Amino acid sequence: MLTGTALASGRGALAGVFGRGIAHLTIYLPALALYLIVLPRVYGFSTLGQLPQIFALATVFLLATSFMGQAIGAWFTRPENATILLLATSLPQFFTAGFAWPREAIPAAATALGRLFPADSAIDGLVRINQLGASIWEVSHDWLGLWCLALGYFALAVISALVFKRGQQHAQR
Repeated sequence: MLTGTALASGRGALAGVFGRGIAHLTIYLPALALYLIVLPRVYGFSTLGQLPQIFALATVFLLATSFMGQAIGAWFTRPENATILLLATSLPQFFTAGFAWPREAIPAAATALGRLFPADSAIDGLVRINQLGASIWEVSHDWLGLWCLALGYFALAVISALVFKRGQQHAQR
């Protein structure tokens, strides 16, 4: 939501996108630790996952999510419109993640579209690591998918920031 404001600050596109990604990571890692480590133990849920593997997957998920938000947010002149757009995709994401509907019953096109969002791979990987005790190598498909999304969205966010800055320069002339 704040991408447009941050892009107007005048910093370099590459450093700005990466810096905001690291800032989002440091802000959300404690919340993630609360949800994946503290609360399951407080409520007595089974937690078989090892912490380094949980954080390895969660870190890439947070970066991919940050870069996706920055790439999308740069294209809106009003920040609330980006939030409304992403909010509208949340229910279809919920269905394609396999919670409310079996994955086998979801059309292949919808499943492929769901893979464009970092939450799909992260949910599958984190549940398998944390609740089933899988290793990071056993969820390597999800981990690699998140890395691809993080790198792809990073590139899109940098390109979007450059286009935004170029548009500002032309508007000032």
